[in-house]
Amino acid sequence: MNTGPTGDIGYTGYTGPTGDTGYTGDTGDTGITGPAPAPAPAPSPYIITLDDLISTVNTISEKEAQDKQALSILVTPDSNTITNNLFQWAKLGFPAVYPILSISINVPAKCSDGETRGLYDYMTYVLGHPISDDVPLLQAKLPGMKLSYSLDYTSITFHVEKA
Repeated sequence: MNTGPTGDIGYTGYTGPTGDTGYTGDTGDTGITGPAPAPAPAPSPYIITLDDLISTVNTISEKEAQDKQALSILVTPDSNTITNNLFQWAKLGFPAVYPILSISINVPAKCSDGETRGLYDYMTYVLGHPISDDVPLLQAKLPGMKLSYSLDYTSITFHVEKA
């Protein structure tokens, strides 16, 4: 909808002086401001202390144990989760390479042995053997089906298709 031109607004004229604002009064107490920010700590003269090393290695070792437990699902799978996913696969008409299980792993920057690894090598490290060694264990529990797996940077996903 077009409202048309508004026209010339014209000159409004001189508004005049604003005058004195008067005395505004004392500003009052500003209150306690708290302690001054602490200065930045001086850089440590050490590369790492023994206590820091032990703490870091223990934290990484705990994470590796948790990741090993998460990956052990292939040896002792949660049959309810897998069965529910297999029912979904059947409901969809058995599409090829259907994901039935995914395990997310955040690979640490360094392992407890000080090495840097990618996802597959990290899984091999925490399990003590390649993950591909465990696939036949799960495969044996799914007759008539063929398993495969895929990796991205943070997870391993197991897929199923008709054998």
